[in-house]
Amino acid sequence: MSKLKSSDKGSYGIVFGKTGFAIATDDERVDRVLAFVEEGSLADTANVPGMAYMVRRFKDVLAEDLDRYYSVSPRADEFMQTWTLGPCLKTQWHQAEPYNNNYKTPSSVCAETENGKYQASSTAVSVAQCIANYPQDYDIPVALLKKHNILQLVAQPKIYTWDTELAPKVAAFVKEFDPDKTTKFKCTGSSTEIADLSDVLNSLGFTGAIKINMILLWSLNVYVGIALPFTLD
Repeated sequence: MSKLKSSDKGSYGIVFGKTGFAIATDDERVDRVLAFVEEGSLADTANVPGMAYMVRRFKDVLAEDLDRYYSVSPRADEFMQTWTLGPCLKTQWHQAEPYNNNYKTPSSVCAETENGKYQASSTAVSVAQCIANYPQDYDIPVALLKKHNILQLVAQPKIYTWDTELAPKVAAFVKEFDPDKTTKFKCTGSSTEIADLSDVLNSLGFTGAIKINMILLWSLNVYVGIALPFTLD
């Protein structure tokens, strides 16, 4: 275990051997560890936007800690705080209609969806949202940007079936990431292996292993976040 060089603000990092790190401060007014990661390194922020976002929020967490420290009469319930990091995305898309409007309808219509179609995979929804929310990070191919008018899709958190303008556009965009060849379609939720998406992203015009890995890693963060919201107690 080794301690990294302290910054002028008194924060420092601790590295655990070859992998893992923690971030804390020697300021006695702050009684918490800011981050504890068993595997990985702080340098991962260059390739994982979710981690970079978390680190950028540290200054806000510290400011709230200091405000609470200088409160004249802190309440007992202030010692148990819930910290929410996010939302990381402006959109709240899901696997059913209208996002699955371009999926097939099985011979026995799906009871799980109002339109009777297979649900989109969580992988496709995650990838689509990440690309749409962070086009500047992923250098979206111009042809794809124009084809789906991606910037218009994130103008509001959700798109509804009755929206005759945006519903067809978002359905077509999500389906791009659930190709018929590799997707296992199910009424309860289709599935696409993240590993298979490399070829899909290449076919859509995304190039370079680093860029594609960034999309897949960030999408995995979003996928996990759907099941485990970014809330720390």
